[in-house]
Amino acid sequence: MTRIWLSLARSGAICRLCAVTDRQNRVAREEKVGQGQWLMQCGHCGGLYLDPDMSAAGMRRFYAKDYRRLYPFENCTRPDEAFLHAIRCREIGLRRARALALAVTQGGQVLEIGSGHGGFLGRLHALRPDLALTAVEPDGEHRHLAVDGAPVRFLNWGDLPDCASFDLIVLFHTLEHMLDPVADLGFLAQLLSPAGRLVIEVPETRVDAVSAADIHPAHVTCFTVNSLRRAVLAAGLKPFALPLAKAAALPACLWVEAGRQGVEKWDTVPPDGPAVAPPRQSWLRRGLGQGARVLLPEAWRGRLSRWRHGPVLDRSLSEPGGRVFCWGIAFDLDWTMGALLRQAVKAMAERKPFRVADINVAKLIGLRADPAFRLAVLGADAAVVDGMGVLWGLRYLGLPARQRISGVDLLDQVAALCAERGWRPYIVGARADVLARAVERLHRRHPGLHLAGWRDGYFPPAQDEQVAADLASFGADCLIAALPYPRQDLFLAKVHAASAIPFAFGVGGSLDVLAGDRRRAPAWMQAAGLEWLFRLIQEPLRLGPRYVSCNSRFLVAVLSQWVVQRLAGR
Repeated sequence: MTRIWLSLARSGAICRLCAVTDRQNRVAREEKVGQGQWLMQCGHCGGLYLDPDMSAAGMRRFYAKDYRRLYPFENCTRPDEAFLHAIRCREIGLRRARALALAVTQGGQVLEIGSGHGGFLGRLHALRPDLALTAVEPDGEHRHLAVDGAPVRFLNWGDLPDCASFDLIVLFHTLEHMLDPVADLGFLAQLLSPAGRLVIEVPETRVDAVSAADIHPAHVTCFTVNSLRRAVLAAGLKPFALPLAKAAALPACLWVEAGRQGVEKWDTVPPDGPAVAPPRQSWLRRGLGQGARVLLPEAWRGRLSRWRHGPVLDRSLSEPGGRVFCWGIAFDLDWTMGALLRQAVKAMAERKPFRVADINVAKLIGLRADPAFRLAVLGADAAVVDGMGVLWGLRYLGLPARQRISGVDLLDQVAALCAERGWRPYIVGARADVLARAVERLHRRHPGLHLAGWRDGYFPPAQDEQVAADLASFGADCLIAALPYPRQDLFLAKVHAASAIPFAFGVGGSLDVLAGDRRRAPAWMQAAGLEWLFRLIQEPLRLGPRYVSCNSRFLVAVLSQWVVQRLAGR
């Protein structure tokens, strides 16, 4: 690999926040490329910035050719679904979209500056298809990868003055790349509607703990809490007293929401104190970094970086005391059978929607490869563990998985609840003959049970909307899907809300067990976590190849995650 050369402009040492030139102090040298850039601090406002700038042509070259060589996390030969999953593109986008979906009125206008692969706008469209979406993203080759069909209008920065006003403007990890952040924010402020909202997320820098990673050739401004506030105020924006989505901020990042009609809650913003320079990297560490860039192919370094950062991204997506992520998959580990049944009662009694997704080893392998399947599970209200392999794997990695909740047990318990309280389930799935026998056995097992209806699962996805309309006409209280994966979760994600049935969950092949076509493992094997072995003995030809393939890949995933955790000291 040839050495990276930066095309630098003449040193100006002008503060990007207050535009003064005197008392501009050097803090530390940029060492990743080491061609004369310095982290500077303004002696007036305490702002931190890099000097000298790259020339305009040099910056275009840097982002086109050199950025990913220095920071290989997003470096790959050809971005594909595995790459998007590795960087948690849609998952992070959904986190932000959920937090901001209610910030825009019906039919509002949304603008994203630096939309990347489109994860945020794609997820926002799925939640709010009424919104008009616009983006500025120079990378025309990759900006559609995660848009997923959302009607996004892509513009150049220079085209924005001709646009109508926007109700929401977002900059996620973009402002730190702008050469004149105050002027650019001021320009965007003029594009906001009177009640519009501008949202900024940037990496946080602390003056008392500046790290070598903060001194980044592409991050021309390093924002502290105070300097970001100062930039917002200088641009003529006012912060909102109650940010709608501050909880959506990623760890070690700053989040600000402001507008033209915000509340002046920052009367004065004090200057930051003197920045403490980070210790210089040892020659050995610098040499190893340079050696890796020379010896390892760029695509390999990219995969290695994403593998190493996977658990970090999962922790950033996880919610304290709530949903956790592992392998980029969402799990709700606190649910027990008792808690889930109480939630079912609440949902059906109050007619409030609640959908359950279940995850076993085979599903987990499918989830990692199929973005639509992954988003269907991600959109569920509870993603529970249904499979001893997943339960053991999560516990081995130190995650507090409490209980396995199997579909056949949940089906039986919910049927008992419905029989007791007079609620009417509707069942979709299986062959017609299997379904008929399963329904007969359900009635025998729960004499008070009255079904709203049932139908077999042999219909194409194109008929899902018609099926949803049919389901809505029955007025059922509970929807039970017995379909293969990923069809089951895709079906439930599509028809649950449209059918107006409050409680919904899937049971996979449980109707075959209920109908008597397959035997369930003895209680002692269930308790020992050996139900999979009993199923394998019954159907070795069908399940054997699948178990070998899925379980071996799952074992690799568990061990790989364990190695990363050990390397990170966790």
